[in-house]
Amino acid sequence: MKNIYYLKARSFFQNIFILILICTASFQVEGQTITKNEKSTHEGWFYYFWREDSQGIASMTLGEDGNYSTIWSNASNFIAGKGWAQGRIDRNVCFSGTFNGGSNAYLALYGWTRNQLVEYYVIENYGTWIPLSNSTDVEYKGTFTCDGGTYKIYRKQKVNFGINPVMQYWSVRTQKRSSGTITFSKHVEEWEKYGMYLGSTMDYQLMITEGYQSSGNSNITVCSLQPSPISVSLTAPTQSTPYTAPAYLHMTATATSTSGSIEKVEFYNGTTKLGEDFTAPYSYTWVNVALGTYYLKAIAIDASGEYAKSEVVHVTVMDTPVKVVLNKGWNYIGCPLIGSTPIEIALQGIWDKVESVKDNYLFYVNTNLPFLNTLVKLNYGSGYHIKVSESCELNW
Repeated sequence: MKNIYYLKARSFFQNIFILILICTASFQVEGQTITKNEKSTHEGWFYYFWREDSQGIASMTLGEDGNYSTIWSNASNFIAGKGWAQGRIDRNVCFSGTFNGGSNAYLALYGWTRNQLVEYYVIENYGTWIPLSNSTDVEYKGTFTCDGGTYKIYRKQKVNFGINPVMQYWSVRTQKRSSGTITFSKHVEEWEKYGMYLGSTMDYQLMITEGYQSSGNSNITVCSLQPSPISVSLTAPTQSTPYTAPAYLHMTATATSTSGSIEKVEFYNGTTKLGEDFTAPYSYTWVNVALGTYYLKAIAIDASGEYAKSEVVHVTVMDTPVKVVLNKGWNYIGCPLIGSTPIEIALQGIWDKVESVKDNYLFYVNTNLPFLNTLVKLNYGSGYHIKVSESCELNW
């Protein structure tokens, strides 16, 4: 399984365009068996099936509602699962069924985020090989207890194969199980203690069976438990708001609870509490904020002790703006922004005029579907070719 990182990095990005072209208008009936790369919906559930190549046998059969089954024999890397087209941090995932992982496979809650590209796993069961147990290219972070078991936390940065680096986050349960509940927010909370932040945009979130050069089978039903009765949203600042050091960040939030009144709303940067407010409208002002990127969120707590967290908002505080004049057509400029900044934020002042951006290896084209663009961030000190539709000024 140690080579899965290369295989997944190559297959996910190089084959994603092929997946789009695959016909997904198949008959939506129980018992439909899938053997070729495909993603679509079935009875309201998003499903995904992917194979690295045609070696051996691997298939996925769609069952009723959230059920699916798999069987594989001497197959290369494959993934099959059901879940949601868009993930949620506050989703509590329940699953039940049987899993026979053979020598090298696992059952996991799996997903991706964008605007920081992250691939994550919460592994619940596995074959005779314990995931990451003998891997030398991952960082072991620590353990925590959740949902009646102990999990080990790992982090891995995939090697850059012509794309931006991809971070992998892993929670590996030490007591294997094929049925139970995953409180995903608890895993996110523990990951953040080690600086392991998800991206701001959640992609699909699935309960998957994944195998690698092995044989086995599974029959899994996935569902979602009722999430927290609290709803909380960080309404300001937004990711698109520009800030210059020393910055004045006014944070506001809305919060409601179906089970009782809201006691307070706490405001955080990462895992550091900045302040709290006990009365609506909920707000906190953070002053003299230095250069850097910050991960802001709100946590609402009600009278019964229930709590919920907002989605994380990434805010970048930049130095005094540098004015750059761009002529219509192609221009070559250097990036003065500290660190690595999402392209739509770095160029937000002229974003409606940007047609293309590229460096020596990566590109962004505004007419592309988003996932076809490999250039998603601009790095300090790097040079970029930028094509604009008309002459304009960029305040960096």
